[in-house]
Amino acid sequence: MTTVNTDSGTSPLHLLPPLWRGHPALADVLGRSNATLAASAAAQPFVLAGLAHFSELAPILVVTPTVAEAERLVDDLRCFLGDDGDTAGEPVGGSIELFSPWETLPLERVSPDAHTMGARMAVLWRLFGDEPVPGDPGLAVVVAP
Repeated sequence: MTTVNTDSGTSPLHLLPPLWRGHPALADVLGRSNATLAASAAAQPFVLAGLAHFSELAPILVVTPTVAEAERLVDDLRCFLGDDGDTAGEPVGGSIELFSPWETLPLERVSPDAHTMGARMAVLWRLFGDEPVPGDPGLAVVVAP
């Protein structure tokens, strides 16, 4: 039996995405510009973590149907890939961010929450900012509902 020391505050799940290296489905998807890979809902975070770990393209944009699914996927991906605050380093060279929804309808006379606008602008700045922020590894995955 193998034991994993989790005293560093990281999840041992970040050791799983490198196991995808020899899988033919991953190699086929990474080698094509327009590919489809189907995975069950339970396996999607693991499959996306493998893609993010081995893909040279960053960030990967993942679109989900609901906010709850997006938040759950962000949490799952942070377990598999790590994130900015990890003491074990950056396995994928970037962070996982949720691109928050507006939470208002287009014709409503209500402005979105200031926190929501700030969170969206922070993600957009990291995606399209002219000057990189020192010490910021960039984005690996952006999840948008």
